[in-house]
Amino acid sequence: MGNKSNIFVLHSSHLDLYWIGEQADCLEIGSKIIDDAVTSAAANENMHFLIETVRFLEYYIDRHPDKKDIVRKLFLNRQLEIGACYTDRLENTHDGESLVRNVTYGKRILSELLGIDTQITVHSDLPGLAEQSPQIFKKAGVNYYLFSRGFKYGARFYWKGLDTSKIIAYNFPVHYSYYNIEGEIIPYLKEIKESILAEDILISCSAGDLGDFNTFVSKEDGKWQRVNVGDLLEYLNKKYNDLNFKVSSAVDVLKNMDNSLLEVKSGEFPSRWGHNASALHVKLYQLDKKVTSQLIEAEKYSAICELLNIPVLYSEPNNPLKHKGGSGGKRRYYDLKMAPGTTKEWIDYAWRLQLVTQDHNYGGVGGAQTNFDRNMYKQTALYIANKIKDLSLEKLCSIIKAEKNSVIVFNSMNWKRSDIIYFEANDLDDTKHYVLKDNENNVYPIVNLNQQYCAYVENIPSFGYKAFRIEEGLGTSIANREIFEKDDFIILKNKYYEISINKIDGTFNYIKDLELGIDLTRNEDFLEINAFLDNSVGVAEREVNKELLDSSRKHVRSVRIIEDNCLWTKVLIETEICNAKIRLEISLIHVKKQIRIRPTLYWPGVPNVQIKMKFNFINNFKKLFYAVPYGVQEYGRYLADSKIFAPDEISDELYMRYREVQGWLSLNGDKASISLSSDHSAFDINYNEVNDLSVILLRDVRSGGDEDVWFLNEGELKWDFSISSYIGMWNENESYKDRWEMLYPLEAKIKVNENDGAVLPYAGSFITTEGNCILTVFKKSDYYKDNYIVRVFNTTDKESLFKLSSNITLFNIKPCDLNEKDSSEAVDVIHPYEIKSLKLWK
Repeated sequence: MGNKSNIFVLHSSHLDLYWIGEQADCLEIGSKIIDDAVTSAAANENMHFLIETVRFLEYYIDRHPDKKDIVRKLFLNRQLEIGACYTDRLENTHDGESLVRNVTYGKRILSELLGIDTQITVHSDLPGLAEQSPQIFKKAGVNYYLFSRGFKYGARFYWKGLDTSKIIAYNFPVHYSYYNIEGEIIPYLKEIKESILAEDILISCSAGDLGDFNTFVSKEDGKWQRVNVGDLLEYLNKKYNDLNFKVSSAVDVLKNMDNSLLEVKSGEFPSRWGHNASALHVKLYQLDKKVTSQLIEAEKYSAICELLNIPVLYSEPNNPLKHKGGSGGKRRYYDLKMAPGTTKEWIDYAWRLQLVTQDHNYGGVGGAQTNFDRNMYKQTALYIANKIKDLSLEKLCSIIKAEKNSVIVFNSMNWKRSDIIYFEANDLDDTKHYVLKDNENNVYPIVNLNQQYCAYVENIPSFGYKAFRIEEGLGTSIANREIFEKDDFIILKNKYYEISINKIDGTFNYIKDLELGIDLTRNEDFLEINAFLDNSVGVAEREVNKELLDSSRKHVRSVRIIEDNCLWTKVLIETEICNAKIRLEISLIHVKKQIRIRPTLYWPGVPNVQIKMKFNFINNFKKLFYAVPYGVQEYGRYLADSKIFAPDEISDELYMRYREVQGWLSLNGDKASISLSSDHSAFDINYNEVNDLSVILLRDVRSGGDEDVWFLNEGELKWDFSISSYIGMWNENESYKDRWEMLYPLEAKIKVNENDGAVLPYAGSFITTEGNCILTVFKKSDYYKDNYIVRVFNTTDKESLFKLSSNITLFNIKPCDLNEKDSSEAVDVIHPYEIKSLKLWK
């Protein structure tokens, strides 16, 4: 082309799963777009088209099985390309293992469907970037990350994860659609080339939000209109003699770019959509975390059962996703066509339902229906996971050498744990006192909570179990437990903390750490819950200083002690906000250094409201760290120094303050550090004062995709927060483990059978590890019949020696990538922030 500048066009359509309508509608529209692209590419070897996610291709192949061969040929010719992920998910919102499964499931389905692979991932409309994504994608065989938003003139760089993993990230100039090429690309070619460090430019000409094939949304004469891509490029080539516009393969363009001058960037992009999932969909967000944790539990325990030759045989007479009522009606769920057979297939199917619900759009046209669908999918996945987990634990109980009616406590995490357990025992006399005893005759008092029993037990082995006998008797009381109560305050005290609660306005007078001898808070509004006017439409939150509508301090009905036992003392604050009842439970835990805060809001769904609760500790904290998917993020560490580039969405200030926190955060100072764990993720951190901290409990606003749909969060809403304090940094004290223990509590089961055939001792570990790591996955292999996969990750910045062993079988161990292919990584070392996968076989 001589001296012409090449502007390569990535032809695609942004295949939203929930934005244009119900998922069935979106899948069908996406299938039509793909079919048009396949027909066009088959007739014209110069035509290229990108499909963003595997779910749409999977649906298309099912709808058009006769096109399978031509589709495969077009992929091999690179006329068709596809992103590796199964769905276009929110990186900042979902847990690390969900992000892993999204790409590994997508790649596996690609292989099963067409026998092909891909080395790109595409997230055109991605609102934020998580810093561990480079490691996840690198270890899944993805080398190029294509995205838009974030850089006005585009960008190209090596994106480095929290470890040393790097992939090439390419940010499309301006946007994936909805822009004017003549007005926003051509006049800024110099700036774009400098930003992407290349002479050739790759721009996105997506049809945009399931628009017709071969179209592009452009703003002409101040109005949005859909233009034909082919006609537009023909026009531009004729008008600009020094430019060459051409539809091309993304990988071909990126491979030909010189990478020698690329800068290495690390850090995160916080969500540009504010608190899109966790505050707009409180129950759905919490359910999302529960589904993942229970699926992981089901995988772990069913795999252990198989190794012990007591396999779990799970089946369902009908697909549990299927509608059970009506007169022969049928929901339009493509996934109902799936027919799992084995236990492994059922777990795989449940993961699939979870991934489907994690598509990035919340709301859109038919938002009420799609939210219902998400809930149905997640509840079905949870049902399957719980069934398989319970069946597995029953089988394990049956072969453990313990008396009938013993309590067997299971620990799925890879460290020895001591914690409070809950169990049901129908044969106990409520007029008598009971204790648990282990084989060393350690005694643990049982507390009767009317509907269930609880006890504090110690030293449950790493990824293992321990049996306890139930006997009559009295346990010892906890020393140094004191209560002082006056007309206007309650003081609770144990060996760890002293807390004073104001009975007039329901806030804390102070929290004292008695071990460290310091105050953690003396703010009169600590735990105050406030309601603000929020006139935002969906994610477009622009207003920072919102009008205060109401405060929980104004409506306190009672502040009283409701429980006091050897495990905890609990205070209940009953109050209101916006005429909605609040029950705020504060529990001073006596058996470990912890304060639990559990608000319950009975919410009628008041529109245009944002509700926040204050956690404004007073210490002079220098640094704040918070959990992100499979990693830890230091507050203020950005991928780019430039300000937010998404002027239609969240404001600059809120972008700096809002964070999606994956389970825990830590405020670190010289005198003390504080860890706050939670089942909620929407936090507001005032970046001028690091310790000005609030949690955004909910937002009730209109959907940006369909303003007739509201996110109202109606019903009983519950949150769980845990506070602990210590000297030193978060990683030295392993404070991050508290959230994992909340997600994966000790599981207590009653042994219902006699000891016939028992082969396991009364206590033991199934799998043990050494080193700085959290064992998240132990499962059957997806590819190799007799293999098992272990996944651990180092949540700290410290390297350590690593050792994995099993007490129930001998394994050969080999490192592998996320797709279970052999890798050259060391087996015996775990590096800072490393996500390590291992393949085991007998």
